[in-house]
Amino acid sequence: MKIIMVHGINQSDKDPETLKKIWIDAFLEGIFQAQIPDVLGTAKFELVFYGDLVKKYMRKPVSYKSLLDLQTRGLHAFLENTSELCANEQQVLINIAEQIADDASVGHQELLSIEAISANLKTILSPAALTDRFAKAIVKITSHYEKLHTWVLKLFAKEANLFLHNEQYRTEIRNLLLSKIQEETDEEIVLVGHSLGSVVCFDALQHLENPFKIARFVSLGSPLGIPIFYNFFPHRYRPEALIGEWINFYAADDFVSAFLLSNPPYEVCPEIKNLKANTQYFQPHHIVSYLDDVQVGKTILGIS
Repeated sequence: MKIIMVHGINQSDKDPETLKKIWIDAFLEGIFQAQIPDVLGTAKFELVFYGDLVKKYMRKPVSYKSLLDLQTRGLHAFLENTSELCANEQQVLINIAEQIADDASVGHQELLSIEAISANLKTILSPAALTDRFAKAIVKITSHYEKLHTWVLKLFAKEANLFLHNEQYRTEIRNLLLSKIQEETDEEIVLVGHSLGSVVCFDALQHLENPFKIARFVSLGSPLGIPIFYNFFPHRYRPEALIGEWINFYAADDFVSAFLLSNPPYEVCPEIKNLKANTQYFQPHHIVSYLDDVQVGKTILGIS
């Protein structure tokens, strides 16, 4: 079995071998808890690292200050970065900042007008309370406003925005993954994509030709349920190269996996299986939190 792992954003400052070790150690911790023996003797691990391409294509050095602001200061960080928005869009943001709550009455498929901000968003959150739950709420609410959501992506996830809008960059990353897959044709291959890495995997699967087949695709903390990501793919059916299941793990407080992967907007049969991972409450989106979950490890190995 060959397990090919694809990381998400904010990894360009890491050494590829160190990052690979972090993934494998976390995975083995989950496997140890599941009491599964001799995994290293039966599985081979490969990491697709594209951090050097991030540095190549980003016009400015990668900075995580705005992401840090988002995680520690919440919506108030947005109010200092609204120069690209028109007055109406700024007002939407201010309304959310004052009254944000997870409004379950709005379906994630709907596109709303500015006047449709719900009047029952009653809960006023202080900066101390705005962490991952805040981020999940902002993803859900801004996803209904295309320009606002695009701006959020550009401000707080520049690497994701780069992947969606720079074809050359996207092609180089895709080719890195395809080359790993195409090294061998007679081995069971499992794709594991975390965060933006799941988008990279889905993109590559749509370009993978015979005779290469993927036994399983496991997405962890995937943004593919967010409209700006799934709308990027005109065809959202099951990739022909995927012969096994697509299993998507999400966490309750993981803002990136705010939306589950369902039909529609996907046209996958059998449907994508959404499973809840038990991640650490203080870092629900972190790759280590996902990989050391027992069920995630067993799923990657194909053990029920």
